[in-house]
Amino acid sequence: MINANPMPRYAETAQTSQNILDSLMLEHTESLAQHELIHSSNMPLDTEGHWRWSNPLNLIVLGMVALFVLAIVGSIVSMI
Repeated sequence: MINANPMPRYAETAQTSQNILDSLMLEHTESLAQHELIHSSNMPLDTEGHWRWSNPLNLIVLGMVALFVLAIVGSIVSMI
C-alpha cells in the first residue's frame, strides 16, 4: 500500500529532508546568479580614461577627426 501522506514519519527525517531541500535550493540559486552574471553582457564597458596609443587603429580615428576639423575650418574660411 502506498503512503498517501507526503510528510516523513520522524522528525529527524523531516529535518534531513529540509536540509537536502535547502542545499539544493542554495545550489540552484547560486548557479542562477552565476548564469546571470556571466550572460548579462557580452561586451564589457571600456572604463579607461585614455586611449592606448600603441594601437594603430586609433590613428584611423585620429585621421578622421583631423579631416573633419580641416573641413570645418576650410568651410569657415571660404565663407569669409
